[in-house]
Amino acid sequence: MAKGGKGNPKPSSPVPSRQKIEPSLPSQPQSHVQRIQAEYAGPLPPPRMLAEYNDVAPGAAERIFAIFEKQAHHRMDLERTVIRSDVRRSWAGLVVGAILSTGVIGLGYVLVLSGHPVEGAAVVGVDIVGLVSCFVIGTTTRKNERVEKRRELEKRPEAG
Repeated sequence: MAKGGKGNPKPSSPVPSRQKIEPSLPSQPQSHVQRIQAEYAGPLPPPRMLAEYNDVAPGAAERIFAIFEKQAHHRMDLERTVIRSDVRRSWAGLVVGAILSTGVIGLGYVLVLSGHPVEGAAVVGVDIVGLVSCFVIGTTTRKNERVEKRRELEKRPEAG
């Protein structure tokens, strides 16, 4: 056989020796950590969780209820305020629209009386078309809102 010929090559580094490793036992007892996760749906925690809050901080459940009631009253007051202001705005819009429309019809009448019947009729006609358009658009918008609200309610899962 020639030098550097075939054969098993020698390992370049020595093979490490195998030693048995003994696990070291702690001298103190180890603690165990457990994580518990709970979920609920709704504005208030379930009764069991409220009882647990009371165990940690006496009176906590009563404070949670008080905060919930205060927030509910606040939300209802805001909704009442929004509804009242919407009604006021609606009435103000109707009054302003009626005044403007009456003024424009009066202007058309004055034009007709002063010898401009075509112009007067055009002004009154445009005013009437505008009023009808507002009525139709408002009716269609309210109908579409009701249909959309009905669809949203049908998509909601039933409670219970």
